Amino acid sequence: KGREILRYAKEEVKGLNLKKLVPSHHVGLVEEYLKRIASNKEDSGMMVLQTKDGEDISWLYHNMLETDENGRSYVVSTALNMTDRLRLENDLLHTKQILEQTNAVAQVGGWEVNLAENKVYWSDSTKLIHGVDPDFTPDFEHAIGFYEPESQVILRGIFENAVKTRTPYDTELRLLKQDGESIWVRVKGIPEFENDVCKRVFGIIQDIDKSKSLFLELERKESMLRAFVDYVPASVAMFDRDFNYISVSNQWLEDFHEGVSLPPNSNFFQLFPNIPEN
Repeated sequence: KGREILRYAKEEVKGLNLKKLVPSHHVGLVEEYLKRIASNKEDSGMMVLQTKDGEDISWLYHNMLETDENGRSYVVSTALNMTDRLRLENDLLHTKQILEQTNAVAQVGGWEVNLAENKVYWSDSTKLIHGVDPDFTPDFEHAIGFYEPESQVILRGIFENAVKTRTPYDTELRLLKQDGESIWVRVKGIPEFENDVCKRVFGIIQDIDKSKSLFLELERKESMLRAFVDYVPASVAMFDRDFNYISVSNQWLEDFHEGVSLPPNSNFFQLFPNIPEN
């Protein structure tokens, strides 16, 4: 079987030297292997052999040194072709690295609460968001404790509801990092059930502090502007680019609408059709 994998004919195998089968940069490893098996009478590990046409094949081997009736040494080898498995592991590792890099750029981390084993898992990006060391291992209460008191109450409630009613959640909370900095985060959780029992809740956490702070600041300024427009003692109105009303002063309502509030999404030209748009 091994000969077929290496694509040699039966008559081609006789006289083949192990050093001729390994990649040139692995010849030194063969020398070390020969010393080990001569000394220990057996050896196990990984070895790369090349096929007749130059493809690398990775083998997991267990070899034993035996002696025939004429006193000549020979090796009995049991080997498993690990090439596809190693290739898959490398692909998965590469994908994992890309995902972690992407998550770091997007400031998104993964997490899991394993209820069956009472364990909490945080990805490296999640630990970075919390401001803890890479080797930090949280428990459930410690994880909840990173949030501000009001957010703790909210998170406990929606987490328990998810476990009881299968309801996923997606909310924005205030997180206290390890160094005391308070930031806005988005937390999304999805419960997973087995035989009507919640086994785990998993999801993502995202640092949204910059965008949330910007939104709140814009909202604050808009509220101030609306308050000014509402109560300024003059006829003032705010429109969007399509001339839909955003806000109007009380005086505007008195002057143009007989004090009646405007319906939502009212358009200036619909209310005053005789005024030309140009």
